[in-house]
Amino acid sequence: MDIEDEGLTSEEMCSSDDDISFDDPDETDSALTDDDNALVDEGAAAGDNALGVWMNIVGEDPGPLNVEFTVNSGPRIHLARDSDPIDYLQLFITNFSLDKIVTETNRYAQQWIEGHQDYLVQHPHSRVHSWIKQGTTNRAEIKAFLSLCINSGLIKKSAIHHYWDSTNPSQATPWFIERFNRDRFQLLLKFLHFADNELQPDPNSPDYKLYKVKEIADHFRNNFRNLYVPGEDISVDESMVGYRGKTPHLRQYMPLKHHARFGIKIWCVCDSHYTVNFEIYKGAHNEADRAKENLTHNLVIRLLQEPRLLYSGHHVGMDNYFSSPKLFLELYRANTKQQALSDPTGRVCPRQSSKKHCLTTQRLNDGRVPCCAQSTKMVEKDQFSCRRQPKEDLLIREMQGGYETQACYCCNI
Repeated sequence: MDIEDEGLTSEEMCSSDDDISFDDPDETDSALTDDDNALVDEGAAAGDNALGVWMNIVGEDPGPLNVEFTVNSGPRIHLARDSDPIDYLQLFITNFSLDKIVTETNRYAQQWIEGHQDYLVQHPHSRVHSWIKQGTTNRAEIKAFLSLCINSGLIKKSAIHHYWDSTNPSQATPWFIERFNRDRFQLLLKFLHFADNELQPDPNSPDYKLYKVKEIADHFRNNFRNLYVPGEDISVDESMVGYRGKTPHLRQYMPLKHHARFGIKIWCVCDSHYTVNFEIYKGAHNEADRAKENLTHNLVIRLLQEPRLLYSGHHVGMDNYFSSPKLFLELYRANTKQQALSDPTGRVCPRQSSKKHCLTTQRLNDGRVPCCAQSTKMVEKDQFSCRRQPKEDLLIREMQGGYETQACYCCNI
């Protein structure tokens, strides 16, 4: 990483305890501690064939070869300039998806009615009797049903039946009353289905958890991937869809997600305004998947491969949950740039500089993945020691003393 690209000198960036700086290349040798020199000697002794040793950058570092962005971003399908918003929505919610909902909803309604004959005899006022009289649903009705679902997300009320309550004119929503019958809406909520229950796999099968939504979710994923090509800068991250329903095998609790602490976790690839690809998290299936590095490494590669984002020069940003030197190298070989804010555990970062609040630049000794490690608000002892993690060419840093916060910024550009 070239210091001049940042536009700041070492003196300007290390002018106070709260500032950070790059080590001046001309002073690198004198600034190294005994431990730093030992790390350099370790890398030199290991040779070019040993990966995973962090080397201090001395002098100008040319970095890896430049990766050019080679695709044209933007929509794959261009509608007329006077198109309505519904025309764009119908690119994603197609007639195929609507017909699938109609078929499976009618199928489940018939299955439920046949399996609850005694219940219907004992409850003559059940809403299900009106379903039997009115008949099955169709594409037009499902469209209207979805429009009410979208609108109910914009107009918040404490219960579904309140949307049809006209006793309080100041709180009435006549649009719902004019568009749909309340009992019919609640029946569609009851019978709404996307898959045939009779074909549901065994609970021990890996396909069991997502069976009821897999086909419709795959349909939307394919549309997301095929309708738009993202720009150069994309990101990989997680998102929570708020949900408190009866899905204990899928529902997650994430206290830091203030908009939805309970819900379904989704891995996403996005640019600044569009979700290119997503995957619903359904837990680990075997011991190999339970290893965090295996899970996150394979996940990132899979999310980028499916929409054909590798070998195009995209610039991928992610947080410390996903990043690892192994992933950096694999993405670099796939002509994909990456940068990540990493954690201070040593899974990615090299050891910190002995200077407080200074930004030091080091690179793995294969010459491809640099790492900039920033130390902030270190207290008392800020000495670190390095050891080899068994069976891996990675360094683990052990802190001798406490710290408040610490960050490490890694990239392969």
